Amino acid sequence: MNNVMHAHTFQFNKVLNYHYKTEGGGLILAYYGEMHQHLIKTFGNNLEHILKQKGASPTAVKRTYHVVIESLQNVVRHGDKTDGSLGKDKSVFLAGVNDRHYIVTTGNAVLRGRVNRATDFLDLLSGMEASEVRSLYKERIRSNTVSERGGAGLGFIDITKKTNNTIRYHIENLNEKAAYLTLIMLINRT
Repeated sequence: MNNVMHAHTFQFNKVLNYHYKTEGGGLILAYYGEMHQHLIKTFGNNLEHILKQKGASPTAVKRTYHVVIESLQNVVRHGDKTDGSLGKDKSVFLAGVNDRHYIVTTGNAVLRGRVNRATDFLDLLSGMEASEVRSLYKERIRSNTVSERGGAGLGFIDITKKTNNTIRYHIENLNEKAAYLTLIMLINRT
C-alpha cells in the first residue's frame, strides 16, 4: 500500500472511530472521497429508501434526508483544499443508527481560521433554546447576512432547528494551515 492510500484509509478510520465512539450503533452508508454536488442527492435518496425499508417514521425519514442534503452541501460549498497530500482533501460521509437516533457524520478539510469561526458558531447554537434558534434563523434570513462563500450560517441553524439536537464536532489538526472538521448530527428516531 502506498503512503497516499495509507493516509486516505487512516483519515477515514479516524472519523469512523470517532463516529462509533461518540454514538455507537450500526452503519447504514459510508463514503470517503471527493464530494461533488451530484453525489448529494444520490446519498440522500439512497438513505431515504433504506430508512423507509427499515420502517422509520415519515418524520424521521424527512428530517434525516434534510440533514444529509444540508450537511453535504456544506461540505461541497465550504470545504477547503489543502495541499492534496496524504488524502487531506477527501471528505467523509457516514450515516448510522443507534437505539435513539439516526446519525449523520461528515468530515472535510477546512482552513484553520474558518474552523474557529465554524466551531464558535456551533458553540453559540448549542447554548440556545429552540425558540432562540428559530429566531436567529428568521433574523439571518431577514438581514440577508452572507459570508464570502455564500452562507449565513443558515445550514447549521437549519440542522439544529430541524433536529432539536446540538451538532457535535471534532477537530483534527492537519498542519499549520488546515484542520479536518468532523460533524455529528443526531436525528431523533421518534
